[in-house]
Amino acid sequence: MNFLNKFYITFFLSSLLFAQHLELIGPPGGFVRGDQLAIHPTSTRIVYSATWNGAFFHSNDFANSNKPIEVNFGNISVTWIYPNKFDINNLFIYSYHILKSTDTGESWKIFEENAFRKEFLIHPLNENTIFLTRNDKELWRSNNYGESWTHIYTFDNRIYKMKISENDTSKFYLSTSSRNLYRSTNSGKDWELRNTENVFRGDPRQIEISPYNDNTIYVGASGIYKSNDGGKTFSVHLEVNNLTSFAVNPLDTLTLYASVGDYAFAPVGGILKTTDEGETWETIV
Repeated sequence: MNFLNKFYITFFLSSLLFAQHLELIGPPGGFVRGDQLAIHPTSTRIVYSATWNGAFFHSNDFANSNKPIEVNFGNISVTWIYPNKFDINNLFIYSYHILKSTDTGESWKIFEENAFRKEFLIHPLNENTIFLTRNDKELWRSNNYGESWTHIYTFDNRIYKMKISENDTSKFYLSTSSRNLYRSTNSGKDWELRNTENVFRGDPRQIEISPYNDNTIYVGASGIYKSNDGGKTFSVHLEVNNLTSFAVNPLDTLTLYASVGDYAFAPVGGILKTTDEGETWETIV
């Protein structure tokens, strides 16, 4: 998934990167967390957002205006949104089931039933190849846009996040509970536990790969950690107990942003920024 979709707040990362001030935008009502915000990776004027009160919105003008979308599957919150970068009309959402729309949310079909705690990933170069987790620990693959599935691996613990390098798509990172990080160099067929000496303070719930080097990765696990050797060793860039998400500036990877705090569970927080790769941080919101 494009790292922009992981950012936590309802305004654009571009405004964080280049503007001198921040502007409050977004959908009315409720609050937006984590994967409830998605900026289309190839057409950034298109923004989807959902709120915890069950509302779902679509915007064609950088979220300056928002159109409600009716999902028609009850009043269950949409907890993640996954636009298909190959086709602006196609998107996936999770609302108890994984749902698919091919008409920008006008109609929906069930893509995967009973998808509680399932992770989902489209291959960055081939929209027909999709990875999905089942039964917490199993990794499955489809080569025909979900028409059929093949089980490819079972891990010892619950799978949290998956990320494929866009530079070398045979390189695949995956995190699980018990604070483990795995890497595959053959598109998910075989896996190696990378962090044999565990430095994470929490379970790794976010993975980002440098756009310049697929051995350079960033992991969010009660803090932000960086590895230059494909996850074998890590340095610490930020240690906090209530990190919700982070983003790396793709034009200048010394600049990172971190969202700290939670409206419901940890009200004290904000958006932090570093321009020296974690040596110093400042609060910008």
